[in-house]
Amino acid sequence: MKRAIALAGGGTKGAYQAGFVKAIQELGIEYDIVTGTSIGSLNGALLVQHDEDRLIDLWEHMEMKRVLAQEIPMKLNVDEFLKESNRVTSFFKKYVKEQGADITPFREMIHEYYNEDKFMNSKIEYGLVTVEFPTLKSRYITKEDMKEGKGEKYLLASASCFPAFPRCSFDGLEFVDGGYYDNLPIELALRLGADEVIAVDLDDKPIHRQFVNKPSITYIRPSFSLGSFLDFDAKHITQNILLGYFDTMKIYKKLDGVRYTFYPIHEVPEMFNKFYRQLLVFDHKLTQSKLVSDENAVSTRLCRDNQRAFLSIREMNFAMMDSIMVTLQMNPYELYRLDDVIEKIHQEFEVAFLDNYEILPELNVKEVVKTLENMTKKEIVTKLIHSILYREKSRIPLRLVLNVFGFETAMALWIITSKGIELKWEEIT
Repeated sequence: MKRAIALAGGGTKGAYQAGFVKAIQELGIEYDIVTGTSIGSLNGALLVQHDEDRLIDLWEHMEMKRVLAQEIPMKLNVDEFLKESNRVTSFFKKYVKEQGADITPFREMIHEYYNEDKFMNSKIEYGLVTVEFPTLKSRYITKEDMKEGKGEKYLLASASCFPAFPRCSFDGLEFVDGGYYDNLPIELALRLGADEVIAVDLDDKPIHRQFVNKPSITYIRPSFSLGSFLDFDAKHITQNILLGYFDTMKIYKKLDGVRYTFYPIHEVPEMFNKFYRQLLVFDHKLTQSKLVSDENAVSTRLCRDNQRAFLSIREMNFAMMDSIMVTLQMNPYELYRLDDVIEKIHQEFEVAFLDNYEILPELNVKEVVKTLENMTKKEIVTKLIHSILYREKSRIPLRLVLNVFGFETAMALWIITSKGIELKWEEIT
């Protein structure tokens, strides 16, 4: 059985793969093949060389000056842009002349980190993707092609994200970034004989949906957006490293959670079981009443939104918590304890459990929906919690707005259930 690691391209988002490497070091995961595109090809070459620690160090100390000869401000408001106008103008004059940014430091970085002897003598097989220009013909490059000093050139060719970076020229050919053909070379790994592939995407929406939820393919992707491909902000890079570590450890069941990350829980809490049962009943009642379609049932949506064919009871609850935590704008770069998060959620929605909480004025269904649509999601969930608990005084015709706010109602039900409150379903639907 041969195991491959396939690494996606994405510029500075490649820091996420450093977090992945940290995790597989701890997990003791070994591999026989590595494939990569663009920055994934450089990260992959370091894995072939068994330079995992150097890869992590590279990203922990990444700066713009290690890639671009002339630093430019990447995040500017109008006032800051005007202040930096001379610097920006100088950069773009050189950019146009060279048909891309001056990436001399990037070439030097590849030279510094690529060790031909270690790379070629490693037992790990390797492949990268690049594209010929202007034909846009895809090229799969292996160790054999990289002999005789061509390794650095092909690594640069795979990462030449034209027009941001200049085209890479050698042997009478020009090359551009491999991402123009395949930004996550799972197919190449299979061609090289992989029986099992660990694919590390850098996009929170999978590049290759056809490989998600497939036997023998472990598909790891960011649970939150990694930002832009040339974001050199040190804090953001550190966060992306951490996210790569968290997401990998969740995939291998060493940490808990779906998007947000939790210390592992060893037994499924009883409230998780209760909510899961309630959710299935809730979905059934809504679909049977034709208030929502089967495709838009909450449990189905949770699977679809998280690119999962199946969510366990534990994961279904964590996925619902994710929605609540996003609503509360909780930090995705923290490692949480379940009890602390539940307590935080209770505090944030405490007002909804009070008898004297402000209710909506007397409105018809259309006006109620319009009023709720103008609220924040937190305000909507708060109103729905109160309406469920105080049906006798609520002026929200709950059954009639479920087709619009069914998901928010499920969030409200999770919060109510986490408080240990038992509900009668006929009073809700």
